[in-house]
Amino acid sequence: MIRIIITSDSHGCADKLFTIVQKHIKDANKFINLGDCRSGDDLLFCEKKLNMKFMRVAGNCDFFYEAPDIDFLETAGKKILLCHGHTFSVKAGYEKIMKFAAETGCDAALFGHTHMQWHEYINGIHFLCPGAVKNGQYAMLDIENGKIICIKATL
Repeated sequence: MIRIIITSDSHGCADKLFTIVQKHIKDANKFINLGDCRSGDDLLFCEKKLNMKFMRVAGNCDFFYEAPDIDFLETAGKKILLCHGHTFSVKAGYEKIMKFAAETGCDAALFGHTHMQWHEYINGIHFLCPGAVKNGQYAMLDIENGKIICIKATL
């Protein structure tokens, strides 16, 4: 089994992000941050303290931050879209991200920005927003026996 911990929107709450990472440091294969992490400061705090690395994308509040707006992770035969969500206007609806995920052959699309946990399986694609770390929310994506399992979690 592959376990991916997904965080977003810590907005300066490095302590909450640290608690999430510390909780899963032994059972996770990868940590992904979907942006708005005080231009990387929250991630840097965790990475240095726990000697680990996040895969990351930039959010609309991440200024002077070296990370792409959109990225893809390919693992265990699955293609996963990573974005903050602002580039697809997810606060106004999910149509744009759904269309892009389908056009690019994704099995899952991960995004933040709304600060609300959400998961739906639509037309063969998992759409997952982990919520906001600043509110104690995050998510896990497990891949086991070729299947994706999305889990919403809280501190």
